[in-house]
Amino acid sequence: MQIKLESKKTNELDRNTILNICRLKNIHWKFGYSNQIHWFNENIKKNDIHNLCFLNKNLIGYTALRQGYYFVKKNKKKNFLLFDTLIVNPKYRKKKLGDLLMKFNNLIILREKKPSFLVCKNKLIKFYRLNNWKVIARQKYKTLYKSFNLKGMTFHFNEKIKNKIYFNLSK
Repeated sequence: MQIKLESKKTNELDRNTILNICRLKNIHWKFGYSNQIHWFNENIKKNDIHNLCFLNKNLIGYTALRQGYYFVKKNKKKNFLLFDTLIVNPKYRKKKLGDLLMKFNNLIILREKKPSFLVCKNKLIKFYRLNNWKVIARQKYKTLYKSFNLKGMTFHFNEKIKNKIYFNLSK
């Protein structure tokens, strides 16, 4: 089994890789393949980061780190990476590939010298905590995108949170 990890910005992805990402995402989020392509084209920006896990040239794992910004004080804007979409093909789960991809994601986040933020379901908190992510109290953050009843978590986030932090995605 030959595993290969790659990190690329959107403008470095070829069309075939984008289509494979959409196919992989549609395995878990069944909105339809064409809907996945539409979402990618509408929401992914040219400098977003895509962490790819290949097995013998087949895409089996994927994570997106989307560029965003947050406000610590009213006018103090700082950059962050929204950890968006962690998927491993169900055929390859229980083989620690999710942990491998998380270690890779964390390295990329550290390389970018930006904090990262994610929202997840309660059942995933343990997984992310094992990968050095920390829960952030709901009353300490706000997002401008839908997070429903999810928990916020951060990695490489060194701010002292005194007031509510507003996370937003770059346009």
